Order: sequence, then structure tokens, then C-alpha cells
Amino acid sequence: MSQEKNPFFSDDEYNENLAVPHADGKSSKEEEKSPIEKTFDTANDCRKFETEFFWQRGTYYWAFILASFTAHFACMGNFFDGKPISFCDIKNLPDFSLLILAVTAFFCFFFSYAWVIVNKGSKFWQENWEKHIGYLEEKTVGHLFNVVMNENNTEECSPNIFSCKSYRYSVARMTQLTALVLMVASFLLFCFYIVILCEKFLPLLWIAVVGIILILIYLSHFLYSKPPRKGKGKKTASWYKTF
Repeated sequence: MSQEKNPFFSDDEYNENLAVPHADGKSSKEEEKSPIEKTFDTANDCRKFETEFFWQRGTYYWAFILASFTAHFACMGNFFDGKPISFCDIKNLPDFSLLILAVTAFFCFFFSYAWVIVNKGSKFWQENWEKHIGYLEEKTVGHLFNVVMNENNTEECSPNIFSCKSYRYSVARMTQLTALVLMVASFLLFCFYIVILCEKFLPLLWIAVVGIILILIYLSHFLYSKPPRKGKGKKTASWYKTF
């Protein structure tokens, strides 16, 4: 039985495991880049582009979400003049005031929902280019992107949140989790006002709510996404061609 290779190595073995051509520092003649190197550079540029836009899009939606929540609680504060609020007080608000709160809560939900979808789309394209780089890097820069710090080394890394040391957490996943929590919270807030309003306008309101949810599902899963082409192994293959 063959012995399993040890994935851990020290700083002294860095060059050996990275497998970079001319990693020993020897000079080499400047030659024109090969097609595989140009492809790698293109994939790397696209990955950097998607990474930058991932955060720019997040800032864009944060502005809309913040504006929606600010408008919602500003309206609520105006309706109650800064007095303590209870469930009965909200329930006894005029119909128009409840409708305004429901509309602002819906916008909170809509922009949070859009942020979740945008995060998933951005992460897909980011991972797409990272996967390309994973296939191309061995022939160009060695194993640069596949060699990472050992998070089990307690001298350099620590999962303790009270420690100043770094750890291998996924920042993109935390962003997705934040967006998901906001979406669920804003949806529950929207449903809270809908339940109150349904006591007065039961049939029409429920039809409107169901219609809005169906439209959102349609937009996210059918209108803005392109399904893979038909063919064998479409559910198991890692790649598919669009040409």
C-alpha cells in the first residue's frame, strides 16, 4: 500500500512544493508568453475583476437596504411620535399608516432578496475563474494558489474570536450569511404587517402577496439564469461549453 503524502511543509520547503519555474532566483531570458500563459493571465484578471465587483455590488445594495430600513423606522417613529410601541398600538394604526409600513418593509425584503441573488451570482463567476486558474496554474506559476498557510499552526492562526491572529474563514460566505439573515428578517417583518392588514382586506391582500412571491421566484430562477445546454452528464460534469 502506497504511503499517503504529507500535505504539510515548512518555509524551507516552500519553493519545492510551490513548483514555480526558476523559483531559485536564477534569471531567465524574457520570452514571449505562450498561449497557456496568456490564458492564465486572462483568467486571473477576470477573477480579480469579479472579486472587486463582489464587494462593489455589496456596497451598492447595502445603500438601498439601509435606505429602506431607515425609511421604515422613520415612518414608524413619526406615527408614534417617539412613544413606546406595542403590538396593539401597531394593530390600531390607521389603514394607510399600516400600508406605508408594509410597503417599506417590502422594499427592505426586496433589496435583501436581490442582494442574496447577486451574491450567489457573483460567487459563481468568482469560483468559475478560480477553477480555471486551478487547472492552468500548474503549467504557468506552479501551485501558487493551491499552497496556503496552515490554519492548524497555533503560533500563527487561531479560531478564537478574541485572538488577534488570523484564521481561514470565508469572508464571502459570511457576506452571504448576512444577506440571508437580512432577507429572512425583512420578510418576517413584511409578513407581520400583511397579517394585520389581512384582517381587513383578506382576499385581495393574500392574492397580492402570493403574486409578489411568485414573481420574485420567476425572476430569480427563470429570467435571470441560463440553464446549461442539454447533454449527457449535465448534472455531474464540472464544465460545459456555451459555444
